[in-house]
Amino acid sequence: MRILSGFVLCEWDKTDLLRSLPSATWMGDNWRVSPKDREKKELAAWIIRKEKEHIEFGLHGLGHEFWADGKMERTEFHNDACKMREGDEIRRHLVCFFKLMDQYGFDFRVNAFIPPALKHSFGNPGGGFQKILNEFGIQYVTPVFNRLRLYEKPQTPKIAWENKVLLVERGEAELPWKRVAGEPEFRFDRPVMALHWANILHCDPEQNLTVVEKWVKYFREKCARKGVLVARDTEACFTQYIYKTMSRIEKEGKKY
Repeated sequence: MRILSGFVLCEWDKTDLLRSLPSATWMGDNWRVSPKDREKKELAAWIIRKEKEHIEFGLHGLGHEFWADGKMERTEFHNDACKMREGDEIRRHLVCFFKLMDQYGFDFRVNAFIPPALKHSFGNPGGGFQKILNEFGIQYVTPVFNRLRLYEKPQTPKIAWENKVLLVERGEAELPWKRVAGEPEFRFDRPVMALHWANILHCDPEQNLTVVEKWVKYFREKCARKGVLVARDTEACFTQYIYKTMSRIEKEGKKY
């Protein structure tokens, strides 16, 4: 499958682009691109482009946090109470995200958004966050519904839609974000498994594949046993999930 990977791109900046957007980084309008590890960034970008058949490029944030007067606020697009930030400021962040993609030749179509720290809101279709996502071509969001700020009740407990954007419950992650080389664990009670990079990497990079292979084996065996389909990408996954949970087959006489 193509694995949905949420990217945060501020430190990939090549041209000091973010100097014009002080709320994006801890340095504000003093932002300067660090010369450190530039060759490694280019190599990482080459790998990402090369493996585009296996990576689904997702939006997580430009910088993940939001900076105001030199002080950090936890998440970029919503405050701690899950109230959306000013719409035009959000748009400036998203414009810069896509400009940074262009700097590295990332010609992916970005379909999905993973809310930073799960701060998100739903409702207010005339001026809410989904309206802005739709403007940038984002079609899918993976929130935790009981953490949402709700201005309207979602259409269902685990699936909602607004401004042509679909929200699907992702559930709480089984593993803490900072657990390195985590033992495979998933309840198979939802369509999305949330992981962070640390969970599938080893403290010794030479051992990374031993961790990855353990997860692959776990999923092959569990999916086969539970009759779970490993979908080819987010769109296919959510389409199948909607059919499974919201469709009904009826028989009338000899016809379905």
